[in-house]
Amino acid sequence: MKSILVNVYNRPLRARSAGAFLLVFALLAGALQGCANMASGLHMDLPENVEIPQDPMVGRPRLEFSVKPLTPELVESLAGKYNREKRIPSYPELENGVFEYRISPYDVLQITVWDHPELTVSTPVAGSSISGDPAGSKMSGHLVDTSGFIFFPYVGELYVADKTVAEIRKELTTSLSRFIPDPQLDVRVSAYRSKRVFVLGQVAKSGAVTLNDTPMRVLDAITMSDGVTEKADLRHVQLIRDGKSVDIDLVEIYSNGNLKQNYLLQDKDIIRVPDTDSRKIYMIGEFRKPGAFSVRNNKVSLADAIDTAKGFNENTSNTNYVLIFRMVEEDQPVIYLFNANVPEHQLLSTQFILEPNDIVYVPPTGFTQWSRIVQHILPTINALARLTIAVRNYQIIVD
Repeated sequence: MKSILVNVYNRPLRARSAGAFLLVFALLAGALQGCANMASGLHMDLPENVEIPQDPMVGRPRLEFSVKPLTPELVESLAGKYNREKRIPSYPELENGVFEYRISPYDVLQITVWDHPELTVSTPVAGSSISGDPAGSKMSGHLVDTSGFIFFPYVGELYVADKTVAEIRKELTTSLSRFIPDPQLDVRVSAYRSKRVFVLGQVAKSGAVTLNDTPMRVLDAITMSDGVTEKADLRHVQLIRDGKSVDIDLVEIYSNGNLKQNYLLQDKDIIRVPDTDSRKIYMIGEFRKPGAFSVRNNKVSLADAIDTAKGFNENTSNTNYVLIFRMVEEDQPVIYLFNANVPEHQLLSTQFILEPNDIVYVPPTGFTQWSRIVQHILPTINALARLTIAVRNYQIIVD
């Protein structure tokens, strides 16, 4: 496979913002719009290397990128990389969780002592449950105070925080047995008000969801939030716990029934459902309908994207040299070359999977020589290099 290595500066620039490279690609494509006016249909050779003179106004290291024609081997390699990246990671600490509700401040306990109604108090508790249940104003029982204590006759203050209902029942039975022979007790939670998870982003009803004695998992919390919206990015849902984030692929759960990522939730967990608006593919140049298109929750091939853009403009497009701009790594931009007039490439376009922030550019007729491409791109690259350095320095200052 032939490839072009274009060295804009002497060392690679490292920008911490993917958005900066999106600007690089967008402006690069804009520069290509002004390329050669030679007759269409001419052959364009791909030299092994292209030397670009350094801009004396910049005098800084050069940015490197390569151009790779589409081949079956390349598409197969990229497909394997795509499948590896989509492989669901394993988080044993999340997958093997065991749920057991433990009492916390603001929970309300109902304690019944059989044959001793005088000990079964029904003290009204002000307020409502954490989920805003209006019935909360009618709650009664023993409110766990902010220190984790309740008061019970004969026993006095009893510390109940971080204990299960069974543990509290056992302690009360032991304490009351000094005054009542063989006491029979029932302890239950009449209002769960202490633990909650937060479901944010593209759900119908974002906010807090109360945890109770029933184990709650990711799908339960999303269902209790009335489900996701049409804009939800189901492949990149985040579970945030103790400041650490784990990605969840809801498509894998919904479509394939793989419940591996349907993690058990804990108090203060955050589920964030992002939107797809920031995950776009940019179709620019000589398309019938150029523009930015959101990447929803399914794979988008190059053929799909071209169809979304209503195909090429037959009168103005040079479909021998369709370019796909992609940021492979932070400092490694790559351009893939696609010839829409070659049957093999047409087949490969159905297998070449686009990624968010890819830019697909189809030049006008007359775009035939790399020397002319380089000549038109150089000023833009130099300007973008300065922009990238500025973004990098800004990020360093912010960090």
